[in-house]
Amino acid sequence: MNIPAQARTICLEIQYDGAQYCGWQRQPKQQSVQEMLECAIERVSQEKVTCVASGRTDSGVHARKQVVSFVLRSSKANLEAYHIGVNRYLPDDIRVLCAKEVSEDFHAIRNSYSKTYRYFFSLFPTQNLFYRHYVWNLSYSIDISQMKQACEVFVGTHDFSCFQTHPREKKSHVRTIQALSVQPMHDFFFIEVKADGFLRHMVRALVGTLIDAGRGKISVEDCSMILTSLDRNQAGQTAPAHALFLWDVFYDETSKEKSTLDLSWEVE
Repeated sequence: MNIPAQARTICLEIQYDGAQYCGWQRQPKQQSVQEMLECAIERVSQEKVTCVASGRTDSGVHARKQVVSFVLRSSKANLEAYHIGVNRYLPDDIRVLCAKEVSEDFHAIRNSYSKTYRYFFSLFPTQNLFYRHYVWNLSYSIDISQMKQACEVFVGTHDFSCFQTHPREKKSHVRTIQALSVQPMHDFFFIEVKADGFLRHMVRALVGTLIDAGRGKISVEDCSMILTSLDRNQAGQTAPAHALFLWDVFYDETSKEKSTLDLSWEVE
């Protein structure tokens, strides 16, 4: 791809409520976050752009922090235009938090070294009305200590085929989970997972498996067998999308090294 010498690479941090979208990535005849953002940027820049996101969140998944980069070939608009100006053309459920100019070789996916997701759940006989769009309510008892023990099984570098809902040939299913925990927050809980990359629906399948451990449907030892089985049918259900948030994205801005992961299908 030939990029003019005067080109600029812009990086945005954005948030979105994913309820009304098919996910981050453009899809035929569906409304995506990428499409809405690119259209807004193009109204400001007066040129065609392609946005690259740090991860391709799936349909119904939200983002507290999503990092996006794109190249401007001719636009001279200042950074404020890509923050305040772009927000004027976005729907209320997508917001640009900040904009900055970065080095021309910056890439929102390849330059990231890890991401964190949070999955929110509650334990009430009747769901709290105001949490219903963002928290999965479980109307049965859960042993949180069992979930925490099960978390330890999945930390580290493993083949996570057991959590891959759409297997693809010639793609490595090996990822490194750097941290995995269950934590209380107000009157609900969240599962937080930090990893160098994620397979499609991996977090939601992991959540479903941890919930099964908390219910006593499977033991901690069963979790180990599920992991080594590499079989999606052995793991728990895919938890609902509405309670999952891309929570944070991490970059080493001083490093020129790129991720070595095959990220062509980096989604959740």
